[in-house]
Amino acid sequence: MRLAKISVLRYNAGMDFFERIENEHWTAYRLSKESGIPLTTVNDLLTRKTDPHKISFETAHKLSAIFKITLDQLYRDFDETECNSNYDALRSEICHQLKDQGDLEFLQQLFNSDQVEKLYRRRLYFHCFYLVGLADYLCRIHQLPLASEYQEIRSHRLRKTAVPLSLEMLQKVDPNNPEFLHAQKAAIPEFSRFNILEGNVRDAL
Repeated sequence: MRLAKISVLRYNAGMDFFERIENEHWTAYRLSKESGIPLTTVNDLLTRKTDPHKISFETAHKLSAIFKITLDQLYRDFDETECNSNYDALRSEICHQLKDQGDLEFLQQLFNSDQVEKLYRRRLYFHCFYLVGLADYLCRIHQLPLASEYQEIRSHRLRKTAVPLSLEMLQKVDPNNPEFLHAQKAAIPEFSRFNILEGNVRDAL
């Protein structure tokens, strides 16, 4: 199996948006007062009633100014925060593609493309790590060598565990829920490396 040459960029993610809020001790009132953003807008953002990616450019500009970061860094913070938001949809799309193509064709197409590099460069880490985890898992079960081009990526992981929405809800209700704990133990190691909870890539809905 021929592998396309992929130049891997070094992962240098900062804190996510809510970690920044916590670490820098921002309250909704203080953030509103110092940034000039309406308190209701700030409250909706901090309570996650508003998708960070859907805020106005004016609000984003005020946030980046108050945090003394670039707009690009602000959106990176948002990407880290929302790493779980599209877990189910993205997983379903990838697993359906795997089912339609078959394991080997899926691997061949992935390895002969620059998809992983593009995702990594755009800092879409969950999507990138999911694909590398899936590729490594398929290589293991088919006794194929791992793609050496992904070696640098394998040394990184998501800060927060990415889980399906159903398990996320169970975890919030009870961190010791038996179903959630079982899912953790049954997780495929190639995904666990990236802090992604995946137990079966064959059950896509």
